[in-house]
Formats: sequence, C-alpha cells, structure tokens
Amino acid sequence: MKRENFIIRYRWIIIVATLLIVGACIIPLTKIHINPDLESYLPSSMHSRQNDQMISEVFGKEEPILIVIESPDVLNPATLQRIDKLSRAFSRMPAFKRVYSLFQTKNISSEDGSMVVKPVVKQIPETPAEIETLRSEIKSNDLAYKLVVSDDFHYALILLNSNKTIADTELIKTINQTLEKYPGVEKVMMTGQPILRDEALRRS
Repeated sequence: MKRENFIIRYRWIIIVATLLIVGACIIPLTKIHINPDLESYLPSSMHSRQNDQMISEVFGKEEPILIVIESPDVLNPATLQRIDKLSRAFSRMPAFKRVYSLFQTKNISSEDGSMVVKPVVKQIPETPAEIETLRSEIKSNDLAYKLVVSDDFHYALILLNSNKTIADTELIKTINQTLEKYPGVEKVMMTGQPILRDEALRRS
C-alpha cells in the first residue's frame, strides 16, 4: 500500500526520470557506426587471414567483383553483344586491373605438336547452327564451362578485379553507369567486397 501511494504521489517525477534515462540511452546509439571492413572482424592469428595477407603481398590487393548476367540463353546474339561491350568498356577503365568474361576466355589446343591458343568466341554467332556449335565448344572447354558460363547457359559471369584506387561508392557508381550505357533485357546481379562494404555503410 505504501509503495502504491509512493508511485501515485511521485508519478510525474518517475515518468520524467524514466524519459530522461531512455533519452540518455538513445543518444549513444545515434553515434554508432558500422565497420565495413569485413576482414577486420577476423583475428590476426587466424590462418586463413594470414594466408590471404601473404597472397595479397605476392599478387597485390585486388578485390574481385562478380557481375552475373541472367538470360534464358546467354549465347543468343543480343546477350553476347552486351557482354562483349561491357567487357571491353570495363577493360579500358584504370580502376580494374583485370577483366575476365567469356570473351577473355581462351581455347587451348595442340596442333602438330604446338600449343595453339584461340579465343572461345571468335565471332558472335548469328544462326541457330552457329549458336549450337559455340555451345558445344564451350562445353568441351574447362576454362569456360561452369566457370564463366553456367551448365544450363542461363548465367554468364563478368569478373572485375578492382585495384582499390577509388572509393567503393565511386567504383559502384562507375559500374552502374556502364551497365546503363549498354542496356539489355537481361537481369544483372552483382556482389563482391566493395559492394558489401558500400551496402553496410548505407545501412549504418
């Protein structure tokens, strides 16, 4: 009974004190920032992180960005032309050290005791027969089949290796502008460390 009387008597003081305490707890939350560097969450003693650092020291600190093109058949001429134009455009950009797609993939064979290296896509096919010939050649090429082209030929990959010379936001903006410059009906999906970091910062 005494406790009820105390609460009723000092109810406004209790309400104001509660609001002040809640407000004091909210203020630090507004200053919270997300660390977008995913590697920093891993302990430095972790073997996989140490191995990754050694690889970076030897081959450089490149970061792969994967662009996946989805189409009912990625070997149709329109889709191949778009992949070709995108690959050429990205290859000319200093932000990317290496670009790898179906048009950078090679077909390695042996002729008369010599190694012969030719592009997988010599020219964009125009007829159904030429498309099926290219499909057969890709299926017999371990450097292309199930790597830059899915086994059902619904997906094609464009791999970009960023040299980390520009900020993530600017890098993604450049990629999106290039995709808009060469439009198509295909669905485009992207992933990679720069994209994940930029997404984390946008949500923070």
